[in-house]
Amino acid sequence: MTASDDGKLRLWDVGTRKLIGVPLPGSTTGGTVRFFPNGKQVLGVFPDGTGVVWNVDPAAWKAKACSVANRNLRPDEWKQFLGNRPYQDVCP
Repeated sequence: MTASDDGKLRLWDVGTRKLIGVPLPGSTTGGTVRFFPNGKQVLGVFPDGTGVVWNVDPAAWKAKACSVANRNLRPDEWKQFLGNRPYQDVCP
């Protein structure tokens, strides 16, 4: 998790050193972040005293995406969003 000069908090894959998605919603003024002990949520506290909890668990993201889409991605969508990762069905 990092905060940059623009004050936005970003989540990184440490192993690949690649950015994961866009800056976390609501993070426009910098702040302090800490992972929960389970590693599945992040608490962000901002200079104005407000706080936000973000769920950063990939399994939760997968479940939410499947519930919203109510289907698997088509191969063209997979390529657009996941690049060269091998295609697979991920939703039940």
